[in-house]
Amino acid sequence: IAENLEKVNFERACEIYKARFGNAAGFTFVFVGNIDIDKLKPLVLTYIAGLPGNPKTKTGYAEQNFSSPKQHATYIYKKGDEPNKAKVSLRFFKAAPWDKEKAFQYQQFVDILNTRIFESLRLEMGGIYGASVIGRVNQAHEQEASLNITFGTNADAYRKLTDRAIYELKKLLAEGPTQEEVDRVKEKLRVAKDAAMKQNARWLVDMMNAYRYGVKVDNEQERTKEIETITTANIREAGAGYIDPDNYLEFILLPE
Repeated sequence: IAENLEKVNFERACEIYKARFGNAAGFTFVFVGNIDIDKLKPLVLTYIAGLPGNPKTKTGYAEQNFSSPKQHATYIYKKGDEPNKAKVSLRFFKAAPWDKEKAFQYQQFVDILNTRIFESLRLEMGGIYGASVIGRVNQAHEQEASLNITFGTNADAYRKLTDRAIYELKKLLAEGPTQEEVDRVKEKLRVAKDAAMKQNARWLVDMMNAYRYGVKVDNEQERTKEIETITTANIREAGAGYIDPDNYLEFILLPE
């Protein structure tokens, strides 16, 4: 928001940065890869052990307790001078506890919905070039799930395309995915798993999550089992548990 940007104070921003990163107290460093401990130790002593760290001067964060919408609302903005261009963002929220298995199944629901949105709005209706469907379940702070559907189109077609996107969401929630869609998702996950097991980035994220949330790092056999538990019923159940199709914010950006 423009008025908030006017309130930004550079000096205060620097103070906050120095308070957080000028004091390494409480920091946890995670290393992954083919590491030689004997070679790593002197580097840690040189570049990490000497960092300033005083726990007595380190302050924690303050929980902001942001509240999610409790009912549907539409916001239309007219900005910019691109003729006949519109951008739509649909944001769904639902209070729900994080559950490892259900959150995994929910990601497959989101993946299938993404494909359906693209196929219906782009290939069938020819109204968009691309769409983004992102969903997640919070492990910390607010215990809630979210789903964002975003796409660009022309100003004359945004309403019917928005209605179609909502229709595709409700249809998937009501009927669940087809077996063909489930098989496609499982095969994609199998390929991705084999690649991820060889990547340091995946192990780094897993270990960071294990430390932060107290969750277990799965081995290859456990990840394979997780993929094979995917079913049409499980995906449908996860979607219903994490999405309220009538509780969302609708943001429409139109030319000025």
